[in-house]
Amino acid sequence: DSQPSQMGEHAASNDLIERAVYALELGMNQSFLGALQGGSARVDYHYQGNKVLYHVLFRHMLSVGRRGCNRTALELSRLLLSLSFDSDPMGAVCCLDYYALRCRHFALVTKLYDFFSNLPSAHQMYHAAGVPSLHFSYALSLWHVSNASQSQPASSSSSPAAPQPPPLEALVAALANFPSALRKLLVKCNVTVGGGEWAALLERPYFEQQADGKVEHLIDIFVERQHTLWKPTQVMAFLLKATKSLCQRLDAGERLMDRDVKVKSERAGREYAHLVTANFSDAVTVIPADVMREAQGFGDGGVPMRDPRGGMGDDDVNRLDANANPLLLFLQSMLPWNAAPVEDGNMDAGIDPDAQLARQLQQQMLEEDD
Repeated sequence: DSQPSQMGEHAASNDLIERAVYALELGMNQSFLGALQGGSARVDYHYQGNKVLYHVLFRHMLSVGRRGCNRTALELSRLLLSLSFDSDPMGAVCCLDYYALRCRHFALVTKLYDFFSNLPSAHQMYHAAGVPSLHFSYALSLWHVSNASQSQPASSSSSPAAPQPPPLEALVAALANFPSALRKLLVKCNVTVGGGEWAALLERPYFEQQADGKVEHLIDIFVERQHTLWKPTQVMAFLLKATKSLCQRLDAGERLMDRDVKVKSERAGREYAHLVTANFSDAVTVIPADVMREAQGFGDGGVPMRDPRGGMGDDDVNRLDANANPLLLFLQSMLPWNAAPVEDGNMDAGIDPDAQLARQLQQQMLEEDD
């Protein structure tokens, strides 16, 4: 779908993706569909024939997400993760928490965080707990749940939830483990960091620390994927409060960076080094239509550019036969890709070849009437 999408034809791109999904679905047998619905289906990504399934589902997830169908995108990200839970080749973990927050499924984010954090080191997805986006999403989900509980009266019939740390503590921990994410997130959210409170905070050497290059790559994916969730004023105030709290605790001599999280994040960086940051962006870079037309030999209005003598560039393709039936020739001349056949000896300087053809047709029709 890359070419229609780059040309700005998003409707055509989405249509092609849906056709690909339909074609893949036709090739699935009933037992596999049943396993797919039950979450027990597994597909080996490393088998060449299976890669198209992963790429089509990933593109479909991004497509429906850009159209605001966040619940559908969430289910597709869960499907991608379940198909190859031991390796997650498409980086579904980096999308799952984002779409869960978009759908306001905050409990799902906290469950994901708790699940991955408690995996044993021998598990193949042990590294997922080191993905930066999961730590920030966890803090943001706790903040939303806390705000919702404060605005609604407590229900006596509801079962007590598992104890969770305060949202501020969770965000302080995320900033402590991934300090370089703060400046990148603020810049992406168009926050002025050259003055005011943020400038004084960001001047601290702690926020200038750069993690391992592959971990920084995961931070870039987090910022690109989730920056819109942090743009609201209240959320930005929450981020500022957590940053101030972190600075105060650093000044008090506390060591807040979790070594276990650092090990997991470095392992996650190696596992997800193949991911492309641009694939996790909702921003679509569109090549201007006039540039595309010029590159493909088309002029304004999408009509192939004709040379001054009525030809289609250097080729004589789509030229009309002047000896054809006048009525047929007249109808064919209305099509924009047809060019008037003009002989060199009859070429009038400064006259449009189509106008010459129209005069020829008029003359022929008048002669037939006579």
